[in-house]
Parts: sequence; C-alpha cells; structure tokens
Amino acid sequence: MELMILFWVGGSALIGLIGKNREIGFWPVFAISLVGSPVIGFFVALFSKKKYSMQRVIEYQEAQFRQNYINQTNSRTNQIDKSNTGSNIADELTKFKQLLDNGAITQAEFDYYKSKLLRNS
Repeated sequence: MELMILFWVGGSALIGLIGKNREIGFWPVFAISLVGSPVIGFFVALFSKKKYSMQRVIEYQEAQFRQNYINQTNSRTNQIDKSNTGSNIADELTKFKQLLDNGAITQAEFDYYKSKLLRNS
C-alpha cells in the first residue's frame, strides 16, 4: 500500500514537471494528478497550451511586419527619382538606421540595404 502511494505521488510529480512548460503550470497538474489520477493529469498537461506559444506568434508577426516594411522600402528604393537621388538615399538610409537602432533589423540587414541603396544611385 505504501509503495502504491509512493508511486502515485512520484508519478504526479513527474506529470507536474510536464505541466511546468505549459500554461497550466506545475502545481495545478500535480494537484489534478494527485487527487484524480496521474493518467488524468498527464492528459490535462498534454492538451494544455504550451507556455511560449503566444510569444512565438508575436515574434512571427513582428518578423512579418519587418519584412513587409522592408519590401515596401525596396519598392520605393527602386522608384527613386534620378534627379533627386542624393536626398532620397539619405532619407532611406536614415530610416534604416532608425530601424537598426530600434532593434527592428539586424546589422547585416542594414548593411545589405545600405549597399543596395548605394548601388542603385
């Protein structure tokens, strides 16, 4: 009987560790496993959302926003009026520098678009 209780509590703790990386967390899964059954706790932990899934969605949306902005800037860069290229290039470089300073683009992306702007002039 004592061995069964030990396995029950130990199994509940292991199932709680699975729930630790989920939105539900360790303690609720542990309690459900302890009161109900480790099998029930396992399924509750398994079907709950991952903890960082919303963060991944936000990062994906930010990356899409950055890419859309860069694509729009590229299309504007390709349509630069040749009579006023100096000021337009400077304006575009300033915008890219602000994106770099804000952390929206990396140094490599800034260097790429800088060289592209300078090549088109």
